[in-house]
Amino acid sequence: MKSLFAVVFILLSANSNAYSSRIVHNDCTCATELQEKLDNDARDMNDFYHNKFDSYVKIDNDAEFLEGSNKENAIILIHGFIASPFEVRAVAKRLNEIGYTVYMPLLYGFGADGQTANAGKLSIWREQIKAAVKSLSGCYKKISLGGISLGAALATDYVLKTHDPKISSLVLMSPYYDISQSVAKLIVGPLSSVKDSFDLSTLFTVSHSDDLVEILKFKRYYSNIMPFNTLQELFKFSDELKAKESVTKSNVPVFLAYSEFDTTINLETADSLPRKHFNNVQLFKLPKELKVPHQITYASSNPRFDEMLRKIAHFIGVSNF
Repeated sequence: MKSLFAVVFILLSANSNAYSSRIVHNDCTCATELQEKLDNDARDMNDFYHNKFDSYVKIDNDAEFLEGSNKENAIILIHGFIASPFEVRAVAKRLNEIGYTVYMPLLYGFGADGQTANAGKLSIWREQIKAAVKSLSGCYKKISLGGISLGAALATDYVLKTHDPKISSLVLMSPYYDISQSVAKLIVGPLSSVKDSFDLSTLFTVSHSDDLVEILKFKRYYSNIMPFNTLQELFKFSDELKAKESVTKSNVPVFLAYSEFDTTINLETADSLPRKHFNNVQLFKLPKELKVPHQITYASSNPRFDEMLRKIAHFIGVSNF
């Protein structure tokens, strides 16, 4: 019997090699074939959820591909923990409006309700990012890679592990490299010893976290629980990233954005880790008095959202030359 990882990897990546060879040998529109492949991957994910967990990806939580007029450069934006592509959709749409193709994968375990969220695995997330970059590399010369929270950490991890020359820039929004101590004490303490998950509404009643306010406001786009089993994968990932050493710093330019009001991530690590591994880091910091939560990708909670997007667009454009 195949392991869970092997089954999921086959489902998510089976088409990658066939796709790569196809686009080399025929004249079909590359983006059309890419859209077809990504649609197939999304169906495979949904089928797997149904067969394994008797669950489904919720409406509007699927991976999303936005084709742009720019035929040279594409962007991959990755959502955060227990979230879905909705978390980066507003950023993606703005970038798509100015011509960029944007792909937003759905990380395994997320996008549905119930115990699918407790099945998330770091190894599978890594394979998903690798497969996404490989797929888009068949159509585009340069790829900007980024995301929010866990997604930003996975983007960082990919570049530091692969040194892939296709990656032209990193866009890191509220990057999760370590959890804030206040959150850690709450969810790693008595709650996680009681059961393997906790309802988010109950968690908010206990914590009164400003970051949970945004999640509950858009709860259809998030898992309905805090999955403590998958949380252990997150902590393992954090330990790996913090322990990583680089002989030489990467020259991939980095756009780093976070809010000083963020109570989810360790802000000191969010600021210092990119500087440890990358030569060129452009910082966009939202001051604490603005009270912008962890989800800086929502215009409704980030009064400087438009400014942030203008700076990201300019950064990506410059990085692609």
